[in-house]
Amino acid sequence: MCWWIRRVTRGRSLLLFISVDMTRSPGSGIASLAAQFNQQQVVDGQTIDLFGLALGSYSLTARGEDLAGWVTEKSQSIELYSAIESLQGMVNRLCQEGSIAQWGICNELSAKLRAALAYRDSGDLQSAVEVLGAFQNAVEAQTGKAIPDAAASLLLMDSEYVIQELSTTLTGI
Repeated sequence: MCWWIRRVTRGRSLLLFISVDMTRSPGSGIASLAAQFNQQQVVDGQTIDLFGLALGSYSLTARGEDLAGWVTEKSQSIELYSAIESLQGMVNRLCQEGSIAQWGICNELSAKLRAALAYRDSGDLQSAVEVLGAFQNAVEAQTGKAIPDAAASLLLMDSEYVIQELSTTLTGI
């Protein structure tokens, strides 16, 4: 008997699609198949919204048993990280859901992220970091006003992660 996790998608602005399957040799049947994400029961085909989770490592574990009593258990680590692209997805989602209700703020934040991405892609990491700092300043200025505290916290946490990653690359440390 063997099983596998067919597909795992990661990124805060994306959804985690759980897909587990188990195959068996002829003559044996599947007695049970169970999976857990971060120690919470999940099922094949379930979608998990990663939006409110903290950045870091999570585990997806599955346990299968066949009718002959053979048990197999496997785990896969899922790293939830941030990048400029995922920040763009977060801003888009917050604006579409109405958490950031002022379109002018949505446009300002989106423009800053597009500029940071363009700088990063051209190799100008210092300018990308500076624009992300301006993004953080804009979020902080609107926290508790146009941007709810919880949304601002996610945006600031993820943008700080990206700034640290780019700064590390910039300094070569």
